[in-house]
Amino acid sequence: IICVDDGSTDDSLNLLEKLKTKYNSIKIIKQNNQGSGKARNNGIKNAQGEFIAFLDADDMFLDNNALEVMYNFAMDNDADITSANLQFIEKDYSLKENWHYINGDYMYFTSYDFISPKEYGIPYAFYKNIFNRDFIIDNNILFPDLIRGQDPIFLAEALISTNKIFTVPLNFYGYNYSIGGGVNVKVNDYNKKFSYMKHFKETCDTLKKGKLIDCANTYKTHLLDYLTWRENIFDEELYVICEELFKGSDEYFDKTNEQYIKFNILSTFHTLLYETDEEFFINIKNEFSKIPYAQEDIIFEKLKLIVDSKALDEIRLNYKNNPIKQWRKINERIYNLEINSLQEIIDKNTGLIKINKELLRENKNLIKDNNNIKDIKLIHKNRKLIHKNRELINKNRQIILENRQNIK
Repeated sequence: IICVDDGSTDDSLNLLEKLKTKYNSIKIIKQNNQGSGKARNNGIKNAQGEFIAFLDADDMFLDNNALEVMYNFAMDNDADITSANLQFIEKDYSLKENWHYINGDYMYFTSYDFISPKEYGIPYAFYKNIFNRDFIIDNNILFPDLIRGQDPIFLAEALISTNKIFTVPLNFYGYNYSIGGGVNVKVNDYNKKFSYMKHFKETCDTLKKGKLIDCANTYKTHLLDYLTWRENIFDEELYVICEELFKGSDEYFDKTNEQYIKFNILSTFHTLLYETDEEFFINIKNEFSKIPYAQEDIIFEKLKLIVDSKALDEIRLNYKNNPIKQWRKINERIYNLEINSLQEIIDKNTGLIKINKELLRENKNLIKDNNNIKDIKLIHKNRKLIHKNRELINKNRQIILENRQNIK
């Protein structure tokens, strides 16, 4: 058991020394505070076992037998990576209730099997895996020197370096998410924000290098979630960092992605609010109105709302006094536009259903008339028309249901 003391300032080192006198399997490594990435790399360098498992100081292993079971299954299959299940735990180390693991971002296993790196999904929860040490060393897989976000890059490198991940249906790792207070508590200054944003880019670039394109695209949506989160949309530093990291990377995001469009609007909106040069302000508005994805009706309406000088003048005037209130106002106007557009579609489709029902009645009457004159060809043709119109009615009904759901 390798314990890396990363320059702790509490009683951790004394506690470790006491444990070492009781358990001779403990090895203590001391280093100046350099962050968890370098601490883990130091542990990897000093590890001598066939497999490596990681445990953060505030987490726990849930099953006393899980490591042995995972090790045996890994040895039987000559595995590079063997994975089990993660569960969230509370601050008091009790299991978090009602957490939907199976449908979440953390792949949940119900059998002894293997999956492909693509099936593993986005590179979350590296600590619910054990890694063949030779596999890690031979492929030079190490944690990057970042203050925040080292874990996904490490796991992304591991995923693109293997063909199979073997799975064990045990609840293995207890992840203490709440004790850290969430992302924004940990990522709370410029350097940490820059590091956290950079990890998204490096992780996606690594996945793309290994041809895990779907995983990379999914992970990009998590970056956009972070950028468009309600507590981050007023964070000027994030816009500055995004400009530095992704400038000139037009191909990096899917421009039809609703989150990306929202971020683009927020980013430009931010520029307009804080820019004092009137000529620059006008130029930005003109460029903004030319954005290609503005061709879609609903998006175009959103952009029109943002670049409408009267709307902006009103918002700029009150924004700094009460930004949350002003942003809610503009959001209400944007969403009202969406609802109105969807209602128009519903009304249009309702009209189409009425027309098709009238056509059905006419065709049924034609069949009756044709039956009287025994015209088999016309009867057959009209029956086809009836069938087609019924299909159209059902299709339009489905569209109406979907649009009503969207309005909700």
